[in-house]
Amino acid sequence: MQMNEQDRGKLIEGLSESKNLEAELNAIDFQNDPDALEKQYDITDTLITLSTGMGPLRRKMAMGGME
Repeated sequence: MQMNEQDRGKLIEGLSESKNLEAELNAIDFQNDPDALEKQYDITDTLITLSTGMGPLRRKMAMGGME
């Protein structure tokens, strides 16, 4: 099964969002921010959810390539 243009767009958008979230995660100031752990948990949860949602798209890309 080949990946269509809509799925390709979704995957690229998801990867971009993951990159942004990882940057936010790396920017957390654990020394001075009392909410740092809560922010870390929220971002990590979002990354896991996003990754789970992109799994079928990544699999489709690996199995069939692009149209």
